[in-house]
Amino acid sequence: MDLGIYGLHIKNVIIDNNEIAYTGGYAIEIRNATAEYNKLEKSNLKITNNNVHDTSSVKIWGGAAISLEKIVGSTIAYNHIYNAPRVGIYFTGNDNDIEYNYIHDINQKTEDSSAIYTQGAPNWPSWGNIIRKNIIDGTGGYCFDDIQQKWVSPCYTWGIYLDGLASGTTVDGNTVIGAFRGGMLINGGVYNTITNNTIIGSLNYSQMQFSIGHVPYSTILQDRYDELMKLKEEVPQFYEKYPDLFDIENNPPHCGFMAHNEFKNNTIIYPENKTNLYEALCLDYETTQIDNNIYWSGYEEVIAYVSELNATDDLVTKSTTIDDWKNLGFDKNSTDISSWYNSEPVFNNLRNWDKITFTILV
Repeated sequence: MDLGIYGLHIKNVIIDNNEIAYTGGYAIEIRNATAEYNKLEKSNLKITNNNVHDTSSVKIWGGAAISLEKIVGSTIAYNHIYNAPRVGIYFTGNDNDIEYNYIHDINQKTEDSSAIYTQGAPNWPSWGNIIRKNIIDGTGGYCFDDIQQKWVSPCYTWGIYLDGLASGTTVDGNTVIGAFRGGMLINGGVYNTITNNTIIGSLNYSQMQFSIGHVPYSTILQDRYDELMKLKEEVPQFYEKYPDLFDIENNPPHCGFMAHNEFKNNTIIYPENKTNLYEALCLDYETTQIDNNIYWSGYEEVIAYVSELNATDDLVTKSTTIDDWKNLGFDKNSTDISSWYNSEPVFNNLRNWDKITFTILV
């Protein structure tokens, strides 16, 4: 199986201004061993100005156009990525900058994926990463629909996916257009900051999703917590550099453990009311900050989909009006501009957002 560029334990490398296409595996794959990663030394890797397309024809599931594993201090910027069967940019590690990339027509053969995907390595200490100023136009997805009994596309994908307890991530100034299941997803992480983004027309579930990723009090979360305690003992530099990890230690996993996340100053435009504004599973209401956002829902009622534990620790999910959502402490200073522009042609045209041609320069 061929791939474009492969690197192991590298530092101070620049991969710039290449065209990489028609690979069996990754276009670019850079990996680091756990022992090297634990030193938290910057790699100074730069992957910039590359045209990457038609990748991973053999390594489809688990493949990515650009893949970084346990890398510290890299920059992936100004790349054009398209025609990939799965993820555009996949990375794990710390203090990486993913910025000014244009990603479209990806996830053509898989599901449960996104344009930009990161996860904990293997849990919360994957910290300090920045995803900013990227443009994502459609997230694809291909899966079997049990109701229709056929393979369908698009399906089950997000724009930016913070999976596997990825924490301490900044997501700022990105534009996500036409993601199928949601513009962005935080799956179990803490101390993530999502600000100044524009989400347009997520198709089929929610515009922004918060999810614990595992059933409440599951052994999986407990195992990850035990790994974190072991890391503190064996690799103390993580705690020295990221002191908020102490907060996780003081709050063992439970439903509501997704704490200290922020979603502020974002603009959300979704022309139809077949999707929710938010899907929120087991948020920590006291520390989660969701406010100062602008949203336009096609003149329909704004709905948040909230899941909580009841008195017997069963997970209960319900639809919530925007007033009920505000009573939980969220979006009190946010603005619903739907009624402001009920006759404005520009906003009326957004009902046909998928017919708009976007000219994007990166």
